[in-house]
Amino acid sequence: MGCCHYYEFVEGNESVFAVDPNAIRFGPGVLREIGHDAQQLGLKRVALFTDRTVRELEPVAVVTQAPHAAGVDVVLYDEVHVELTDQSFMAATRFASEGKFDGFVSVGGGSVIDTCKAADLYSSYPAGEEHSV
Repeated sequence: MGCCHYYEFVEGNESVFAVDPNAIRFGPGVLREIGHDAQQLGLKRVALFTDRTVRELEPVAVVTQAPHAAGVDVVLYDEVHVELTDQSFMAATRFASEGKFDGFVSVGGGSVIDTCKAADLYSSYPAGEEHSV
């Protein structure tokens, strides 16, 4: 995402700047591109977050196989809870911390996405025990 962290507001000059959002792609076959995307990003080991119901669906199979075909290791985490708890976040964070991942992917709904983001954040920037989830 592009942003203007370097932008300095000066009186009498422009006071508006644009933030470019990430590209969003959709359409038939787009999930098969994740292997190429991971490879282009230099990823070696990716955590794939989902839940037990979605795990059985074709999108998870595709998102698991495509990176493997591109030489990227994918480890599945299917313990996401639909009703999130601090314990479920902590379990996902332990998985992420122990896995030494350099990439995170989620396939599923809001709980899966939120758990994946939290696990990435807390494993990348761990807090002391007194500040845990």
